[in-house]
Amino acid sequence: MKRILLSIAVCVLFFNSFSQVNTNAAWTWVKGSKRVPSFPEYGATGNSAPGNLPGGRKDFVSWQDAAGMVWIFGGRGNAQAANAYLNDLWKYDPATNDWAFIRGSKSVNDIGNYGVKAVSSLNNQPGSRIGACSWTDALGNFYLFGGYGYATTGIPGRLNDLWKYDPVTNQWTWINGSNVIDITAVYGALAIADPANTPGARSSATTWFDGTGNAWIFGGRGFANAGLGYLSDLWKYNSATNEWTWIKGSNVIDQPGNIGAQGFDGRILRKVFSG
Repeated sequence: MKRILLSIAVCVLFFNSFSQVNTNAAWTWVKGSKRVPSFPEYGATGNSAPGNLPGGRKDFVSWQDAAGMVWIFGGRGNAQAANAYLNDLWKYDPATNDWAFIRGSKSVNDIGNYGVKAVSSLNNQPGSRIGACSWTDALGNFYLFGGYGYATTGIPGRLNDLWKYDPVTNQWTWINGSNVIDITAVYGALAIADPANTPGARSSATTWFDGTGNAWIFGGRGFANAGLGYLSDLWKYNSATNEWTWIKGSNVIDQPGNIGAQGFDGRILRKVFSG
């Protein structure tokens, strides 16, 4: 729970000024600039230093590793001399209160370098993006899915690429999805995993990892079978098989909710009314 709360705090609080959360005490300004706009200080790649600082940003992803380090990737904000989409990766050490620029571009609107699917390489790099979703597995690997940004061309769009980052080797691997923007979904049969299945390109989806090797994503704005709109589909990703499964929800965009009665499971209601 502590790890989850810290990750959420980073998402909410980081603009460039970084604050520490303590529910039993007053707020403490820990690090970062008081000025807007705030630009980054990269320092030497891979090295922590007191003067290092990510640029101010929003709509990035973050996570905390087993050693307590906090990581952030991408979003929309400031690079060296411009404000746009980012793909820089940073690590923060709470013990030393120092940031390290780990990898990625120091400029904005960088396209991805996908390499060969399922093959790790130091040259691989996700494109700049906002609104992606992410999770970490039991081995400490970080997964990045979708968002709005750049694939292999200079034209932005919604993404459905799935990446894995290994902090030990400092390498990205493109493991699933397309290297083209605005891809529609391949749903397959409901509740049946298949290597051909893939969620449609989307941004601002909700995600979580269940601890048994499965990641889940729900909704967002993107592509179902056809057209761009709001989504209500639920997907499960199995990292062991590298397969997606469409679990529940509509394969059509902009569908209204079916709320049911407040406080009751719909299955229970059906049983009651059917006798």
